[in-house]
Amino acid sequence: VLRGVSDLQAGRTPKADDAFLAAIAGILNDDSLNPAFKASLLTLPTEDYLANQMAEEDPINIHKARKLLRQGIAQRFNRELRELYQTLRASHAYQPDADGMGRRMLKRAALSYLAALETPETTTLVKRQFDAADNMTERMDALSLLNGINAPEREEALAAFYTRFKDDHLVVNKWLTVQASSPLPNAIATVRKLMTHPAFDLKNPNKVRAVVGAFAMSNPVNFHAEDGAGYAFLA
Repeated sequence: VLRGVSDLQAGRTPKADDAFLAAIAGILNDDSLNPAFKASLLTLPTEDYLANQMAEEDPINIHKARKLLRQGIAQRFNRELRELYQTLRASHAYQPDADGMGRRMLKRAALSYLAALETPETTTLVKRQFDAADNMTERMDALSLLNGINAPEREEALAAFYTRFKDDHLVVNKWLTVQASSPLPNAIATVRKLMTHPAFDLKNPNKVRAVVGAFAMSNPVNFHAEDGAGYAFLA
């Protein structure tokens, strides 16, 4: 990813390293790995972690490079990722234990790569998980993925989530945070709109943290926008 950042800064198109892709293939095809460990191996470092590896942080190009790599992995291993996701989706009901947690982690890792393709088919797949989820983990996983996709399914899921949980203040805080963390370009307008929503209260620290805090701490690509709008908003 950091090499991809350097490529973008130099005006070049990043290209995934063949050895890295071979390692991903090995992980995907190794059925002996513990699901939680396999999920951890497949998950790319966060944008914050990557920024901390740079002498001079570049949040905009980190986001672009990481997204391009996710899409490249999804395109190269589309069949394997689909098979992995469908196997995990079909074979296990929700279990609140370590094994169940590991399977959900791996399921999310596979779905997150497929979602990165942002095709109508893959977006429908994510929305289907949101609609069918029988637990908050998988429902939030799907909502978080849809939150980064500019498609009607995003608005449908956000509306359905609020309607279902509007009387649970802690869950509504998750709903606020998801939207404030969206990497989509209209994030500041979204945050301003959320601050006028009945679920928001400027005098409630948890609500401020859920919206303003999430935008500043969990939305680097928009908070560090090149036009300075994110800084101006926070100020």
